[in-house]
Amino acid sequence: MKLKIFISQYFGMIICLGIIVALIFQNIALLFNDLIIPFVMVLNFICFLNVNRPALGLEIKDRKYQIVSALKSLIILPILIYYISYFIFKYLGLDTNFALGTFLMFASPTAATASVLCLFCKGKFDRSIVQLVLTSCVIPITLPILLLLINSGGGEVNFWELFALLLLVITIPFLLALVVRRIPAIHNTFKNNAQLFSLIAVLVINMGALNGFVKKVSENLSSIQFSLYLLITTFLFILVFLISWKLERKSTNKDKMTTAVNYTWKNIGLSIGIAHVFFPEAVLIAVILYMLPYNLLIPALKKIAPLINDETS
Repeated sequence: MKLKIFISQYFGMIICLGIIVALIFQNIALLFNDLIIPFVMVLNFICFLNVNRPALGLEIKDRKYQIVSALKSLIILPILIYYISYFIFKYLGLDTNFALGTFLMFASPTAATASVLCLFCKGKFDRSIVQLVLTSCVIPITLPILLLLINSGGGEVNFWELFALLLLVITIPFLLALVVRRIPAIHNTFKNNAQLFSLIAVLVINMGALNGFVKKVSENLSSIQFSLYLLITTFLFILVFLISWKLERKSTNKDKMTTAVNYTWKNIGLSIGIAHVFFPEAVLIAVILYMLPYNLLIPALKKIAPLINDETS
């Protein structure tokens, strides 16, 4: 019980500490780099295992809401934030490939991290799980099409490679969760330690994604450029959260918090993988830069969440 309370209180701080360690000791980041996809699957497994079936059933019944929400998350918001970022980078005379990195960040499916945050930040966990599954199933279609429309960065996404990766990351954890649910002893062990396992998975994913980051930045950006790009990406990250809050049509702050978290905390591990395989290094650096506000703003979110009254808009 004490461990659960400790993790709940210091979740964000522990993640931030992990990022600092990975940035300083790049060998540790290298150690975790090949474990990103397996631990994304672990995080998905924990989320699927903790689903409240009756509550999940109610969320799935509202099909129109879920579909519209997925379209906002995967199409409307990513395009909007892409053009906002593009004009900011162009106006400041900066590399517009960073706008494409911004697009990849927010055009990705909802992350399992978002579902974990909904547990901590007064959101609706089951709705977040539905969005995680739905956006993950749709992303192999929406992302390549949107990239063709944007026609920037020179990248070309292989439809079937991306589809196969997403199928692996979602289907195996889902099926494994169904099996484990039928074995009470194992199920209870995972369920009782869900916060601990989630924390470990998030740490491994984030630290692994920072592999080679220091070298990439030092070779491509000056300290002033790095600070400016980081400031802009942090601003854009907060802007996405605020826009997402406004896009939620339901009136309660619990609904708005869920939507804002789902639309903002996207699957950054997948975004990094796509940028690494298909796009120039500037795009990859841009996506990795989002790791910092992505994780460093978690403590701020956890501070704000208890102040929200669920019954008011």
